[in-house]
Amino acid sequence: MFKYKNSLKRKRRERRRRDLSQGELARKASISTNFLGHIERGTKRAMLHTLERIAGALKVSLPTLFISEYETTPENLLAKHLVNLIGESTPEEKNFLLKVTKTILKSSKDCPIRVKLSKNSSN
Repeated sequence: MFKYKNSLKRKRRERRRRDLSQGELARKASISTNFLGHIERGTKRAMLHTLERIAGALKVSLPTLFISEYETTPENLLAKHLVNLIGESTPEEKNFLLKVTKTILKSSKDCPIRVKLSKNSSN
């Protein structure tokens, strides 16, 4: 399960690992220092394009901000790999992958995530 507070710690940790102040990172990501501080404290949430700019300024992939390198369970490593692969796809490829995945999961009676998919899916 995704925990937003944990992702805040990862963003701050990645910034500190690069010995960047909030001001330096904010400038590189083209956002205000005040807003970056709010993001790191969890008092405001950033839009995806802002998170992409932060990741770019840190020179990490966007998933790195959400999946810690210290969380090395097989499930997390697989999720990170899948997110990276999907992130490199075109919008058309992403749509195709979604349709194929849904078809496979719907047709598999023994799929352990079949129930979750049907509850969370709007298509």
